Amino acid sequence: MEASEVTPALEYLSLLGNVACPNELVSLEKDEEDYKRYRCFVLHKLPNLKFLDARKVTRQERKEALVRGAFMKVVKPKRIYLEIIYDGKFYGCHDPYDLALPLGSSSVKAKA
Repeated sequence: MEASEVTPALEYLSLLGNVACPNELVSLEKDEEDYKRYRCFVLHKLPNLKFLDARKVTRQERKEALVRGAFMKVVKPKRIYLEIIYDGKFYGCHDPYDLALPLGSSSVKAKA
């Protein structure tokens, strides 16, 4: 069931302080563009909102939510597990950048 079906009359919503709301003051990984995408996605899901996070929803935001909102959901990439066997020794990691690959590896397998 969609959020707009459950709360069709919802006009005011604040997710400030919630992990769903990207906040550049709390996380160095988040920036203004993350917040704009978040607003666009929330407005796509809840088109009757007048205020989101203590800020009035603009006509431009509403238009963008209609056109692009469905595509603004942020999806984390699937993590893989790497196994490397080199010279009879086993090496494994979840992040390929964390593993110093031995030169001349004899076998490499990736597991999703």
